[in-house]
Amino acid sequence: GGVGKSTIACSLAVSLQQTGYSVALADCDAQLSSSAWADIRDDNDALPKIKQNTSEQFKTELKAKD
Repeated sequence: GGVGKSTIACSLAVSLQQTGYSVALADCDAQLSSSAWADIRDDNDALPKIKQNTSEQFKTELKAKD
């Protein structure tokens, strides 16, 4: 831990979104760092929105599709 994986994932998400991609960011980390980051961005209308879910939300969504 502590090597910047969440920071890199968040930076890549923004970069890809700014180049026109639709981006979903899965936060599977127990610290929920990426989720906290996305929540802060949601409060600023000037920043692009990044779709984010926790691993539990993804599991629920995947089960609903089965």
